[in-house]
Amino acid sequence: MKIRYTRRAIREIERIDGWWRQNRDAKDLFLDELDAALRQLSDLPDIGARYETRRGSSVLRLLLPKTKHHVYFRRDPPQNRIMVVSVWSARRRRGPRL
Repeated sequence: MKIRYTRRAIREIERIDGWWRQNRDAKDLFLDELDAALRQLSDLPDIGARYETRRGSSVLRLLLPKTKHHVYFRRDPPQNRIMVVSVWSARRRRGPRL
């Protein structure tokens, strides 16, 4: 499946990567782990845990275990696409407003 990103997800990825590069010794860890997770999603799109949004719809999320971030996404089988809608720190103890 093809991976696509919302503008919001792109901004979050850039912000997290910038913070990670400034504050961690393993500067590439976040992007490396995100890339590995997205490759896995592309090959196995049925993975991920259901997450109910505040608006009553649902998305799926996948944990990046080393960096403790969730990737929130929707599957679109007819388009053969996965849309990443948000990337959010699991340490925040609440999900993003979707």
